[in-house]
Amino acid sequence: MFPSLILAAFVASASAISILTPTDGQFWSTDGQNAVTWSSVSSDPSNFTIVLINKDTTIAPVPQELAALVNTADKKTTVNPPSQGWPAAGSNYTIRFVKSSEELNTLLAESGKFTFKAPAVASGSSASAAVQKTTPATNPSTPTTGAPANPSDAAASGSDTGADAAPTDTGAASSMSVHTGLVGALVLLSAMLAQF
Repeated sequence: MFPSLILAAFVASASAISILTPTDGQFWSTDGQNAVTWSSVSSDPSNFTIVLINKDTTIAPVPQELAALVNTADKKTTVNPPSQGWPAAGSNYTIRFVKSSEELNTLLAESGKFTFKAPAVASGSSASAAVQKTTPATNPSTPTTGAPANPSDAAASGSDTGADAAPTDTGAASSMSVHTGLVGALVLLSAMLAQF
């Protein structure tokens, strides 16, 4: 055990990789991805593996691998939760850059201690303020009829129709007037003849 620890310390001192984030006192979210940044030099290994540990082995007895074969030249990455998920909210966590998944004791760099924190949850009032979609009310369609929209127009139309439909008896009235005139003339003539 002691030789491996001595070797890890030697490798760490020889490596120029330095973890920039997370740092001491920083928070990581227990939900979703978290960011990791670092600095390096050309003499550093071309790739490495990131593992999560806790100094309290009763909380995290073994390192949890977060990412393997990370390109050193990228200088940044985001890590997803391990297979068993992020740990519960708590402190004294660090990440380590190690040589590979098979060589977890070959330490390249270690971050400062950070804390896992659960994301803020929206309050009930905020949730109830969600926009509700409503369907606008529509009036039932009115069937189209032949009746005019304006009642006065209907009355006028009826009046005109009745007037047009009434028969014109102008000729019959003229004949009756001539007949009446002839009868009157005959009566007057009879009266004159009776005097003689």
